[in-house]
Amino acid sequence: MAALATVSYAKPDDSLQQATACMLNVLNTTPHAQSAALLVENGSPVLEYEYPDHSGHLNTVRFGVVGTYKNTASFMAVIPGLFDGNTPPSDLRTGRIIREWESRCGVSANALFE
Repeated sequence: MAALATVSYAKPDDSLQQATACMLNVLNTTPHAQSAALLVENGSPVLEYEYPDHSGHLNTVRFGVVGTYKNTASFMAVIPGLFDGNTPPSDLRTGRIIREWESRCGVSANALFE
């Protein structure tokens, strides 16, 4: 998986801690999302979960914080994978999850295909 550029936080501020706790709660209540976890890598929060693709294969999805803009934390995931051109790649429900995070947790998030 491609590495994410992250912003280092010596100690996440309260708003970032509240946002990531909210994001984890969304993951824990999302059907089919499994093994949701809030991790810290290099002092920055990373949300990780597993989600099945079209074939049922579990894929690990990792959203890392990439910065803040106007007091809104921004997260990004890079989703690896190949597809045959006939079947669109699975976004692993990241679109739905991102919309929930943005409306319920007040964060910005994006998922990019590699």
